[in-house]
Amino acid sequence: MDNVQIEIQDSANGIEGVLDVGNVKNFGMALTTSIADLRDIKSRSGSFAVTFKVPSTKNNDDLLQHIYLSEQKNYKDFDAEKDCVVRINGMDIERGRLQITKINSLGRADATSYSFKFFGNNMDWVLKMKGYKTKDLPYLDKTLTYGDAEVQASWLEVGGDEEPVYSIINRGSRVSPTQVSVEDLRADYFALDYLNSAFELVGYNFESDFFNTADQKQLIIPFFGKNWKILQSEIDDNFVEVRMNGNNTNVNLNVPTIANGAVWKISSPIINLCTAVGLSGNPYYTCIGQSITGAYTEISDTNNNFLAGVFTAPIDGFYKVKGIFETSYFYDTSIPEATSGNLSFSVTHFAQVNGTTPYILNTNSSTNIGTPSTAIKEIRQVWDRESNGFYMNAGDTMRVHSQFQAINNGAIFSSSITATYQHWGSTQYEIELQPDMIEGDTYNWGEKSDDQVEVFDIVMDIFRTFNCYIRTNQATRTVYAEPRDDFYKPLSEAINKTNLIDDNNQITLEYNSKTYKETHNYEYARDSNDKFLAERNKRANNEWMSNEHTFPAKFKDGTTNYKTKVISATYLDEDTAMSGVSAGSGGNVLGLYTAKMWNEDDTVPVHSDDFNPRLLYFKYGQQADAILTFQHVINYKGSALTSFGYALPFPFYQYNGAYAPVAGNLSFKDVFIPANPSAPDAGVWQTYFSRTSQEIEEGKRLSLSMVFDLEDWISFDFRDSVYFDNRYPEIEGYWRIEKIKSYKPTSTAISVKVDLIQARTYFAAESETTEEPSDPFGGARLTGGGLDRSVTNETSKKTLIEGYDNYATDNGNMVVGHDLRASGQNQLIYGMYNSDSSSDISTDLLQFGVGTENNPRTLIRVDEDGVVWFNGSALPIEGGSGTVVDITSDVTADVLVKTYLADTTSNSITVTLPSSVNEGQSWNIKKTSNNNTLTVNTAGSELIDGEDEISETELNISRRFQYDGDNYKII
Repeated sequence: MDNVQIEIQDSANGIEGVLDVGNVKNFGMALTTSIADLRDIKSRSGSFAVTFKVPSTKNNDDLLQHIYLSEQKNYKDFDAEKDCVVRINGMDIERGRLQITKINSLGRADATSYSFKFFGNNMDWVLKMKGYKTKDLPYLDKTLTYGDAEVQASWLEVGGDEEPVYSIINRGSRVSPTQVSVEDLRADYFALDYLNSAFELVGYNFESDFFNTADQKQLIIPFFGKNWKILQSEIDDNFVEVRMNGNNTNVNLNVPTIANGAVWKISSPIINLCTAVGLSGNPYYTCIGQSITGAYTEISDTNNNFLAGVFTAPIDGFYKVKGIFETSYFYDTSIPEATSGNLSFSVTHFAQVNGTTPYILNTNSSTNIGTPSTAIKEIRQVWDRESNGFYMNAGDTMRVHSQFQAINNGAIFSSSITATYQHWGSTQYEIELQPDMIEGDTYNWGEKSDDQVEVFDIVMDIFRTFNCYIRTNQATRTVYAEPRDDFYKPLSEAINKTNLIDDNNQITLEYNSKTYKETHNYEYARDSNDKFLAERNKRANNEWMSNEHTFPAKFKDGTTNYKTKVISATYLDEDTAMSGVSAGSGGNVLGLYTAKMWNEDDTVPVHSDDFNPRLLYFKYGQQADAILTFQHVINYKGSALTSFGYALPFPFYQYNGAYAPVAGNLSFKDVFIPANPSAPDAGVWQTYFSRTSQEIEEGKRLSLSMVFDLEDWISFDFRDSVYFDNRYPEIEGYWRIEKIKSYKPTSTAISVKVDLIQARTYFAAESETTEEPSDPFGGARLTGGGLDRSVTNETSKKTLIEGYDNYATDNGNMVVGHDLRASGQNQLIYGMYNSDSSSDISTDLLQFGVGTENNPRTLIRVDEDGVVWFNGSALPIEGGSGTVVDITSDVTADVLVKTYLADTTSNSITVTLPSSVNEGQSWNIKKTSNNNTLTVNTAGSELIDGEDEISETELNISRRFQYDGDNYKII
């Protein structure tokens, strides 16, 4: 009789021992093991769970601390999952998790039995990992410095070293709009480190050839969450809120005579003492001649940093000003020339640091406050103003100002205008430290990391993205994950298992079309905070980086959505604000291409980290075309860098190469390559799912019974393929086992149900629709795309030019592409490198095509005479004039002619067929006279039905000669 043991291992709660299973013949644990089910391609882990009972024995009751008693407290957490080992005859056959689910009793004092659930295969680490957040990962528990040296050093890192990488990602507006600073970057994670640490967290090793390749070591997860902040207590200690304690007149003066159209300004600090403030610009007047001084009431000043209207920064950091500003402006003149339309006014609110640098408190800084319609005018308005964050060192001072500006519209010559400027007591504003960290701070990486998204969800989404299959070796506690195409061993290593088929049970064979739905949608989770991408998807009416694959109509109606749970798609865009610096060398400076996550759809957003997790490929290097004619030079902290660290979901291609290359393509669609549109950059679906789709479309499913013993169970490996020989001709061939059902562990061989999928060497399916990395409302397009970098001849007709190094006269033309020439009028030219020194085609009416610098050509063109050319050869004009031509002397056949009628009355005629015409080109040639001879030969080495030439002497003999690409055939 087999000796079955289940050992509970919960040392933390002091529950360790072996359960009595009772009569092993009736023992109810039936093990089911599976790999990810191909019928449900969303299933990844292949885990399973089974229930069973054990009797109430003294050993079991003692081990479980008599939990059946109603007064017994559950202080050892009995109903939680416990590590366990299943042994048969002293041999460990399965490790997993065990959970008590029920206590069964007939009303007696002792329990009758205990019900348990066993979680096997991958279920152990699955259960353990759930509930952990990114901040819990072991490798993140380290102190780091947020500094320039650390940022640039990180650009040389790769996955596997457990270090961060500070990649340039556009998460919204930068600290400085035209440059990247340390404060714009975050400590992003390499995906390999994340996976390694996630399994270490639950006591497992992680191994994967795929994720350790050079390309996948560049795969990163951008920092996500809301924790990239300084402590709230630090913010509270550096906060001030003040209010004017009454109505205060700050300005009362006479305005001097000013010229028509001139501007005069009044700049007033909102403080209790009016002092002159030096500002550049047109003539102005400050707070002189005031009649009343004002004062502030401090609503809150936690660190006593505000005195006499001046704020002093207590620590280094970014500060923001916001508040409600109410002012009135009074104008009085006794002469009628200050009537309607003569003056217009506006107000700007700003903060001034150290008496010099102004920071405007609102994006649209100048707000019109109206035009006086009478000689006496009082304007009273309220503004709600807020600044962006601006940097102050500890000890820097700041005053908040209100600047009034008036424009003389053309009719004021008097100096008798009196202006009174008054702040009302409702004016109230606050100054606070921005919560983001600043350069020089130290931080614990784990404490800053996300505390909302579960580690398990990130791990499974990474595996879903690359169609990874997972297996677990419980003996070594190692998890293996590889893309499905690399998971299985070669078919050449398949094991013949025909002897194990139990033919006492029925064999079922079916087509996959009866199981799968017709449409499969592949896409990423949607991020409600990424407003820019949401707006792009709405306007384009599709999901960015998504793909729809359709099987033949014989498949079941409906749609299967293959979708990540938490990882979202990422837009890429040109950061045009970064193109204004130069490294001092030649070339045209372009905007940086970078991943873009914005919380606004069409305006400049605030900097944010509140996004879903992403997957991106990191790259350190240049963004430039193949010959470095166009390249990006980034303004990093005021210095020009030609190499820098950036991240993208897939490469961005410029006309003559990858302008912003990265290691891979994370779009489920293929990516369009302008220089080679017939060979797009393969996306996630094409690379990792296309063979799976072919297997679904062309393969079959098999269900049969096989004989298993204990050794078969222990040694079983899902990576092995099996072979059935011609003893069962209907299933002869190669198969992969997907599931073994309800195996009861025993040393005696027993029959078990097995599900299999047909295994062949499948070729990749056709590529799906390509991804155009562009946006319907002005997204990813290289800066200066509408500029002509050569010269034009001005005429009354304008020409639209998109691209680079194009020449076109302004004769109503449209030129789109690179290195194109157009000197005619009303031309439409698309392509590249159409100039050819052997012939002038710059006057064509229409051109489409792609050439190279060394081989300029145009695939399809229409010349100024209306002749259509394909790949350098003119196409015949079907049914037009000149199709049938009478000849009386020797000719070389013209592609514009369809038929030659040879009149040999006076002499013999030779028709020569040209070389290097398009395959399929043909001519009809007829002899129309009894006299002399008609000869047809070729201009080169081509033969005619194997002969050098064909001759005819009889009347009305007509033949058709057609070129097959090498020689001519008589049809």
